[in-house]
Amino acid sequence: MIRFVTYTGSRSNVWPDFRSCVEKFSQRLFLSPRFRAILKRNREQAESLPVSFNGLITGGSFVRQRKQILLIIETTTGFGRGIFRGITSYVRERKHWQINIENRGFFDPLPTWLKDWKGHGIISRSGNASMIRFLQRFDVPVVELFGNNSNIPSEVYCDRMKTAELALSHFQNCGLRHIAFYTHSNSWWIRLRQESFVQCCQNAGINVHLLPPLETEKFIDNAPEWDSNDERRLLRWLKTLPKPIGILAGFDAAAIRVINACQKLGIVVPEEVAVLGVGNDDCLCDAITPSLSSININSYGIGYEAARLLDEKMDRRHHQPQAPIRVTPVGLVERGSTNIIHCSNPDIAQAIRFMRDNATSGVRVADVLNAVNLSARTLQRAFLQLLNRTPEQELIRLKMEHACMLLRETQLNLHEIAFASGFASLKYFINSFRKVHGMTPSMYRRNTFHS
Repeated sequence: MIRFVTYTGSRSNVWPDFRSCVEKFSQRLFLSPRFRAILKRNREQAESLPVSFNGLITGGSFVRQRKQILLIIETTTGFGRGIFRGITSYVRERKHWQINIENRGFFDPLPTWLKDWKGHGIISRSGNASMIRFLQRFDVPVVELFGNNSNIPSEVYCDRMKTAELALSHFQNCGLRHIAFYTHSNSWWIRLRQESFVQCCQNAGINVHLLPPLETEKFIDNAPEWDSNDERRLLRWLKTLPKPIGILAGFDAAAIRVINACQKLGIVVPEEVAVLGVGNDDCLCDAITPSLSSININSYGIGYEAARLLDEKMDRRHHQPQAPIRVTPVGLVERGSTNIIHCSNPDIAQAIRFMRDNATSGVRVADVLNAVNLSARTLQRAFLQLLNRTPEQELIRLKMEHACMLLRETQLNLHEIAFASGFASLKYFINSFRKVHGMTPSMYRRNTFHS
């Protein structure tokens, strides 16, 4: 039996008639206790619905009509598309939303048809204040992913300090002593990213070189367009920096401008200047030579958490959810722009390179010593001075880094991951993983599945 039920208005006037029909139907026919329980459950579900609803009773269970959800998210960037993938993943798991979206850029005006839109919730990355005010007129729950960092903050974003820690750790692993941050923009979100990186470096006792601000520079919401004046400022700044140096750019496009400027000045990347971006937009990172290393700030996780947050806001049975939500960056993708080891001793540089090339093959420190013809004491002292780690700790770090990547990005079981990462046994892998990360590999995989 399939019956479509639609009503609006007072439940007290409508529901008793339907309930009495069900009760009379169950009394006149011989029904099993199981089917009587199904009818009772359907009645309880319907009584818990809002005053106005559309639904379907089919196969002994009640199916609610899908909610209309509006997405105002740019589809022209890898970051925006990653957010969209996270949202659609959440929707596929529950199958209770109907998505309304169209191709758009971040600064594009809102579509004209939007004024007649009727729905239940909105997820947006609003490029300006007028767009935010317009979306608030709909009087439905909204999850804002950009905002203005004052009265309308971003409700879901990537953890800035963890992003900064990834960048600093990578530069240190490259043996770089001088570090800089570059952006030509004075946008609030770029400044917050810069402040987090500067704080992280200061905590480690490192001074960060910054592009001197213009006297007339003002605090703005959106990134200004790049022009010839910005390029001249960048070229002058690069000439003054000590070499070798690692530069973290505020976003991938800014990192590409640094690489292009270095090439104009005859500065070799990554030997003299190692360049790291933020965003990991594959199209941008692979379009330049050398290819750009970048931090994956987990746009998928931002989208998934934004969808979950909107679901909680629309669910009247729950308390107002806590925001903002900080997601963890997925990791750093190393490419050509930072593929370098700066070390004055060529034998130590060779030892580090040997470890990175062979760590997952199960090599030990003794194998490293044989490859570079160094004493154990010399290697130990050099590693502590350069990396602040022993050779044994560096091997474990490289194996763990590979294991974490396999846990996040593959469906391999723990046995396969342990041996693919260079561990002699599953037990040793689990114990080492728990010691380093404070959790088992299985817990790590669960925690990062939607992150």
